[in-house]
Amino acid sequence: MEEAGISTEFVKIEKEARTMYSLCYMYPDGDGGNITSENSASHLITEDDINAFFIQIKSSRRGIVLAAPEVPVSIRLHLLKFTI
Repeated sequence: MEEAGISTEFVKIEKEARTMYSLCYMYPDGDGGNITSENSASHLITEDDINAFFIQIKSSRRGIVLAAPEVPVSIRLHLLKFTI
């Protein structure tokens, strides 16, 4: 990621949590979905993690902040408070 110019300075490693396991499927008619584990590091993100990020980040920097669907909805909603 760093070689591609993506900052990883706020990435943390949780030794007790595994990388998410997800299975995507599609039926011949185009319908489909995902089956995703809930015991991954993504589910450990808290509002305090989001707050700490915005306290540390320099306001003059531009970029994108992403909380993918793997992060709980309540945390994604908290993140949106900083983008409005």
